Amino acid sequence: MALPRRIVRGLRYLLTRRCAYRTFRLRPSDLTTQIFAYALAVAMARTGVEVHAICVMSDHLHIVITDVEGRVPEFMRELNRSTAKALNASQGQWENVWAAEPYDAVVLPTEEELLDKVAYVAANPVAAGLVETPDAWPGFIQWKASMGEVSKPRIYFGESAPEKATWRVTVPRGMRWSDEEWRSRLKSRVRSLVDRARQRLVREGRSFLGAAAVRAQSFAKRATSYEEKRGIVPQFAARSRTARVRMLRTLRTFRAAYREALDAWRGGDRSVVFPHGTWWMRVHHGASVWPPLET
Repeated sequence: MALPRRIVRGLRYLLTRRCAYRTFRLRPSDLTTQIFAYALAVAMARTGVEVHAICVMSDHLHIVITDVEGRVPEFMRELNRSTAKALNASQGQWENVWAAEPYDAVVLPTEEELLDKVAYVAANPVAAGLVETPDAWPGFIQWKASMGEVSKPRIYFGESAPEKATWRVTVPRGMRWSDEEWRSRLKSRVRSLVDRARQRLVREGRSFLGAAAVRAQSFAKRATSYEEKRGIVPQFAARSRTARVRMLRTLRTFRAAYREALDAWRGGDRSVVFPHGTWWMRVHHGASVWPPLET
């Protein structure tokens, strides 16, 4: 059985979802960008998730969010389902778009980790050797505070879907930095990652593929770069040892309490109370959950 996710209001995440067999099903095109922008806007409106960065690469997706209402599973379900169906319709395909394994959700406990991951997402197309700057990426990429209204794509989305939807990328709330300081730090961090990627390509004697070549690739093509399989997916990113120990202790306590409650439930005890942060059993089976501890 997959380990339970601990879903708590206000957590910040780096979310990653990969395509099945590393195919280029998300390859940039005007319609694919419209599909993702629209689906993102609808998923945000339905779940209250705040987005701080997004990059749709050809074979995977990165998003940095704040899960304001504790509904990240619903957000990802809505986004993954609608984009998969719309992409299949637009590409004349019927097979799975997304890989069988679930999406990765890495918790970002402090401003530093949040800044790191937003910069990572922004620089991803450059680090992959595809384009020289984040702004040159021909797919859907947003990492600066911005918003946009997008019309409903002409395929898949039914009559009940809104004709227009608005996506927003925002500066994270509640930080010790001002919005202006966040922008300055982020710009510097992205520039550093971009410079590093350019220097690496020079050392390796390679050049950037370029936006036109990216768009010209077949969506049936597969990524060929090395990727470790069946590795351990981190549950959180924390620079300080103290933060890592604290988060690991919290996660272990949650999983132990969840396992104990689940055993009781399977034994027929419907009065058992699951630990705070339980999502699946609460939403799909109506199980009781403890309220958050007072701090």
